[in-house]
Amino acid sequence: MKDLNKTEVKVQLLNLLAVGAFLWYLMKAISSMTFTSFKSFGIIAGIEPNFLCWTNQTLTILIICVSLFVILKKVWKKVIDETISTKKFLISLGIAILLVQILQFFLGFYVSDILITHYEVAVLSYQDVVNEIDRSRLINLSFSLGETILLLLIFIKWK
Repeated sequence: MKDLNKTEVKVQLLNLLAVGAFLWYLMKAISSMTFTSFKSFGIIAGIEPNFLCWTNQTLTILIICVSLFVILKKVWKKVIDETISTKKFLISLGIAILLVQILQFFLGFYVSDILITHYEVAVLSYQDVVNEIDRSRLINLSFSLGETILLLLIFIKWK
């Protein structure tokens, strides 16, 4: 980076932190939408609930890590070299988050109604399996820990 005064460094640091937060939020939103879509497809297709539950959790980690890796690989050097405006990038991320949120709304609104109306037994069976497997919420905790470890490995390797 160029020679910068303290104020410019603080602004750049704040912008980079904002980019990281927006990226994380976007990846969580995309993985949540994919999780819901895959679960719905699995229920409709008659996939065994136990397999569906574990596959969904694994898919979430993969989506977050692969997406972040791909985005960072394309954008990070441009951000550091200041050939891309962090403000424009933040606006792009904000628009992407908004679009994903809108898609999630419609997915939840329409697909949930279809599932409950036509596949109530399968939905209840899936939920019973999830509740049985995750009585103490250790699955979510372990997968969150797994996400964090994988992200740390990506960033360590990145450096």
